[in-house]
Amino acid sequence: MLWSSGSRRRGLRPLLISAVALVALAGAACGDGRVDDEPEAEDPPPSPQTAADLPAPPQPEPPPEPVIVEPPVIEVPPDPDPEPEVIEPEVTVTPEAIQPGETALVRALGVEAAEAVVTVAGVTTPLVLSDGVWLGYVSVTPLSETGIYSAVVDLFDATGAHQESLQGEFEVFVPEPEPPDAAEPGAAAAEPEVDEVTLPPEIAALLAPEFVAIDNHARFVEYTEVTGPPRWVGPWVRPVEGADDSPFGVLRSFNEAPASDWHHGHDIIADAGEPVWAAAAGIVVFADALPVHGLGVIIDHGAGVYSGYWHMSAIAVEEGAEVEAGEEVGAIGTTGVSTGPHLHWEVIVNGRDVDPLQWLRTGLHP
Repeated sequence: MLWSSGSRRRGLRPLLISAVALVALAGAACGDGRVDDEPEAEDPPPSPQTAADLPAPPQPEPPPEPVIVEPPVIEVPPDPDPEPEVIEPEVTVTPEAIQPGETALVRALGVEAAEAVVTVAGVTTPLVLSDGVWLGYVSVTPLSETGIYSAVVDLFDATGAHQESLQGEFEVFVPEPEPPDAAEPGAAAAEPEVDEVTLPPEIAALLAPEFVAIDNHARFVEYTEVTGPPRWVGPWVRPVEGADDSPFGVLRSFNEAPASDWHHGHDIIADAGEPVWAAAAGIVVFADALPVHGLGVIIDHGAGVYSGYWHMSAIAVEEGAEVEAGEEVGAIGTTGVSTGPHLHWEVIVNGRDVDPLQWLRTGLHP
């Protein structure tokens, strides 16, 4: 086929353009036209980040400050003071009934005074203030009559002026004797018991009036003062283990003479040397010998109450010593007017001897 020159030029131009384009592309791919076999370098890995490089975590918002609401102050009125208990003035006597030779406890309640005394059957004795109560002891002798007795309490102020009088009462009675044996109709009532004592002349001589007066002054005059409130609590204890013998109040006859007096204490028979104990707490005010009662101890128990321990062979305490119930004060003996080892135990209230056995029971104790 024949082309004209013009046609041939127009056909080659597009081819040339295409070839040039290919070369340009190849050059762009090869850079400077050289083939480089080494791989193209990669970007270096990022360096590790430290805690300082990290962004700080978000901090939580602090909680809101608590709102303190003060509670309202409520005024509570104080409880009114309780009304003091009003005790009507009163005199009580315990026990309400006693036998001849026994004791009663008198209390004056609900009173205010600087001094108080009680009078029974014409005998006046002082009362003592103990825990806000005026109290004291009254007694009757073994020869006292039966019946109702008045206990009149008189109160005085600090100037000695009489304030008022209060009155209580108690009964003195004698238990009914046991009826005679029915098998013996018409049997007579028992005669009063008489304790007949036989003494050798040398001991009987100690019953001379001058010696008896020495004993009586110590026991019923010198050591009878009311020195303060009671020093003991509760019933007393027996001062020695042994057999009861001549009781309080029994009539006494010496060497077959007519009975002229009654026994002023309670005898307990025991072996010589056996310990003798204080019947209640108190202070020793006498520790010596008397002509009739021999070696003995007197203890002041307060409130005008005293106890005596006689005919002992030894004394274990000194005057002024404080003793407790059951504390040893001496030993059984037979000194003074005595016919054998025993304890003559006395209780003396405001200068009058009373039955000691009653003090082993309740009712008399503060």
